[in-house]
Amino acid sequence: EINHNFPLSIEGSIGFRFLNFTGSKVFIYTATLGKYTGNNWISARTYLTPSDIGVSVSGMLLGRHYFGNSESYIGLRGGYGISPDDRTKLLDSIKVSRTRYLSARIEWNQSINKYWTFNVGAIIANDEWYPHSYRYVYTYDISISRRF
Repeated sequence: EINHNFPLSIEGSIGFRFLNFTGSKVFIYTATLGKYTGNNWISARTYLTPSDIGVSVSGMLLGRHYFGNSESYIGLRGGYGISPDDRTKLLDSIKVSRTRYLSARIEWNQSINKYWTFNVGAIIANDEWYPHSYRYVYTYDISISRRF
């Protein structure tokens, strides 16, 4: 993925991801556009996945408010479709990417010191797991990360 900083605090990227499964190879093309405004970050990302039956389109909007440094923020993300970055779906979901999937995530990330970061988040998703059959999926996570 290639990133570029544009004037007016705008950032963008374009690239691809390659997944190599036994018997199939998947290319996912991605692009991002984001903007900083004060202590806030707003971005949009799309994923395009071509297949024999067409192109699967998914995307997400992300907003963050930062508190003093790049590791301390509260964030909100909304998404449509299956993304390789979505923790609630398995990688083999790419085969059923024609189903509807909506999600929202709220998270808090806090720098503890120069080495440690704490994160807590929650996701609610409306998942069409079979055509015209929907379910809600709730995911909660807590993590502590160490920078080396």
